[in-house]
Amino acid sequence: MSSFKQILRLSVLLIVLTSCAASYKSINPEQLRYNLNPENQGITFSYQADVLKMAGNKKLAKKEDKYDVRVVAIKLTNNTGRDINFTEDLNLLVNRVPVQPLAPKSVTSKVKQSTASYLLYLLLTPMKLYVADEDGVSEYNIGYGLGPGITALNMGVSATANNSFGKELSNYDLYNQTIPNGETVYGLIGLSDYNFGTIDIQLKN
Repeated sequence: MSSFKQILRLSVLLIVLTSCAASYKSINPEQLRYNLNPENQGITFSYQADVLKMAGNKKLAKKEDKYDVRVVAIKLTNNTGRDINFTEDLNLLVNRVPVQPLAPKSVTSKVKQSTASYLLYLLLTPMKLYVADEDGVSEYNIGYGLGPGITALNMGVSATANNSFGKELSNYDLYNQTIPNGETVYGLIGLSDYNFGTIDIQLKN
């Protein structure tokens, strides 16, 4: 076996040990702790940033950093005396500047595990195991099961994780949602180029 092949296979094994797909851990906005903010215009609003990292989704958190997209959990209580629509009646502000939250599909198009990248595990397919005994050296083609098996496993895990993430974003999407008077809602919003500035909500004029 050439030294080049040995180095290649050791490199692939290193990738296997350090770059496996990760399952998705739900954020569950209702269970987060939020700062206590005073009521303003009949609305009490709180938020929690960096929630993907807090939930243990390190791979997705790294994608947030790479693409300047941040998922933020919000809690909003409507005491205005009337029903309000999140999109029609409210402005979302970052550092007092109105912003438009990203649609769930826009977030997941960037913040996701790359399922296709796990095809690299197919490089393990030619791997062989050599076992020496008193009769000589026996050769086993372990790569035929190892390469495709690890590839399929990681692609399946990453695809399921991406779907679960997208589903949770959609379930907590507040776009155009009506919030009855006296009710509290929880949501997940995606912000582009968010630098951990102050987020707030105000009623439109």
